Amino acid sequence: MSKRLLPLISALVAIGVSQAAETPRLQALEQAIEVSSASIRVPDRAPSSFIVRSCETCPALTLQLTQATRFLLGKTAATQTGFNLALQQADPDPTLGIFYDSKTSEVTRLVAFGVGNKPATSTKSRRGK
Repeated sequence: MSKRLLPLISALVAIGVSQAAETPRLQALEQAIEVSSASIRVPDRAPSSFIVRSCETCPALTLQLTQATRFLLGKTAATQTGFNLALQQADPDPTLGIFYDSKTSEVTRLVAFGVGNKPATSTKSRRGK
């Protein structure tokens, strides 16, 4: 019985090895930094660049804003002007998520966490209606 299974096992191993060789490697397309909005100044227009550090002892990164950069207040899309205005008016200073292309240093999106999220007006369930 084992002599008949040997060709089958060999074929399965060969298929597994060939598929493993063809599997693409995972690559990080985007990097992210989380900082307080008080620690950086987001430029007023694009294209432009700004410097950011993720901690006091971390190396500084120069990142590029482009026309393709998206601005989000929480989950809500905003213009660059609206985004900057919301940051200036926010109390306390919101946390920013800065997502950028690791190869080009171009910022793909800026997210202000906790800004633009409206609190629920009622805690009652809508299912009962």
